[in-house]
Amino acid sequence: MICVGVVGAIPSLQTWVWSPATESEGAPPAQPNARTPEQAAELFLDAWRKRDHARARTLSTGTAAEQVEARQARDERIPPEQRRTSQALWNRLAKEKLSLRIRESQDLPGGKIALRGAAVGRFAGQPYRRQVEFLLRPYESTWRVEDVDFGTILSDFD
Repeated sequence: MICVGVVGAIPSLQTWVWSPATESEGAPPAQPNARTPEQAAELFLDAWRKRDHARARTLSTGTAAEQVEARQARDERIPPEQRRTSQALWNRLAKEKLSLRIRESQDLPGGKIALRGAAVGRFAGQPYRRQVEFLLRPYESTWRVEDVDFGTILSDFD
């Protein structure tokens, strides 16, 4: 069964459940409260955008978790001086929030759900829109991103 529509309001990202210790003290990353597939997808997108690999791993499984690991490994192979410069750029770009605009939700076998839409926001001061597709699966009382496909960038950059 395919349900097509626009999700008017995805729950706020203010739904993190923080552990008593802080990450700076070496505690595990805060556990996201992804009660819906839409929340899990948006939280993963936010973690990916910020290059918050630890948080992205807590939200993912399967191929998506492998993508997070591969991206982190690529980042770690960058020479230290270049990494500091790159990190400053990534942090500046990550300040601009991306929203997930879902255009289609599809129920799949095994309780999985596919969400298709676009990541929308600003990137380097320019309007940004990119196709994105998430495959999500239930995990205990939450949802995890099993696969993600960052598709075509739909924005025109001058």
